[in-house]
Amino acid sequence: MKAAFPLLATTALALPSALWAQGTSGIEFYGHFNPAWQSVDDGGQTKDTFVDNSNSNSRFGFNVTGDLGDTGNSFLFNFETGLGFRQSGAVSQLSEPDFWDIKRTDLRKFEAIFSTGYGTFYAGQGSMASDGVVGSDFTGVGVVAGSAIGDQAGGFQFRDTGGTLSGIAISDVFKNFDGSRRFRLRYDTPQYGGFKVAAAYGIEVLTSGDDRDFYDLAVYYSDTFGDVEFAASAGYSDTSDSNAGAYAGSAGILHTPSGVSFTLIAGGADTDASYAMARLGLERTFTSWGSTAAALDYYAGQDFDTSGSDSDLWGVSFVQKIDAANMELYAGYRDYSFSDTSGTLYQDMDSWLLGARWKYDF
Repeated sequence: MKAAFPLLATTALALPSALWAQGTSGIEFYGHFNPAWQSVDDGGQTKDTFVDNSNSNSRFGFNVTGDLGDTGNSFLFNFETGLGFRQSGAVSQLSEPDFWDIKRTDLRKFEAIFSTGYGTFYAGQGSMASDGVVGSDFTGVGVVAGSAIGDQAGGFQFRDTGGTLSGIAISDVFKNFDGSRRFRLRYDTPQYGGFKVAAAYGIEVLTSGDDRDFYDLAVYYSDTFGDVEFAASAGYSDTSDSNAGAYAGSAGILHTPSGVSFTLIAGGADTDASYAMARLGLERTFTSWGSTAAALDYYAGQDFDTSGSDSDLWGVSFVQKIDAANMELYAGYRDYSFSDTSGTLYQDMDSWLLGARWKYDF
């Protein structure tokens, strides 16, 4: 199977010129900048850092599209890369990466997409089938408070009550088991009655030394019932490693007239680690600038890092859209606590993330 991937890369490279040759092609450039101020109090010290928001890192991309005559089928070539700025999820008490250091792993998408009446086929670097199954969420605050908890301050370690760093970081004990991006083959069925199913096989090409195979399967559903919007998704992912399987899913409901939404997210792994997360949101238009969104989060996890451990989080977040500038202003606060059966007591941590995301396309 792996032998087919060089051919896929060559095909992806050739697609832009092939699409232009169809005579109905187009190209769109897009991206956004997302600088933020991060402040983390670990119980012993407070660290303030200017960062790029890992919840939605600054990026640049373009799409080349083309229709295949009168067949109703279409091609899309998508390139997308992060811009290499210091990520909020990478800062810690012991490390502050360079402000700018673009790397191979910043590449997000390099893929060819073929859409037909029989479904959608993907080849190249991009989302595996289960990437996004925890995203059935209408709260509107994902830019600052996504379910990937480590994006806000994941590198920071808990201190014990004596003030010593434990070596246990937020990202170690607050996971969401969402899917990933790989160099993959993926197929999505057409949507039937609000449902679609996706499956993918991939390998890791951006990080050297990772020779695993990756597999996953996901199902997505969405529909509107009068004034109520509903969405749900679930997925399972596995690798050629033993005990590496994981599952995750989410369900969200929005009452359109009031702007009130509620989301449940949950997941687990073959290691017996698991979690559940609940979100209550409100999004309304109070000013002429654009809509305002606010949400409350609670996360409870078990058996991360060691059996018998508990990971708990609560948070609050706000996002104000400024439509005229294609911008969002945001602020997010989270409080983290962790305990295990080792006899060590850990101090709680809290983090703030304040910033603005500006989107562009042309």
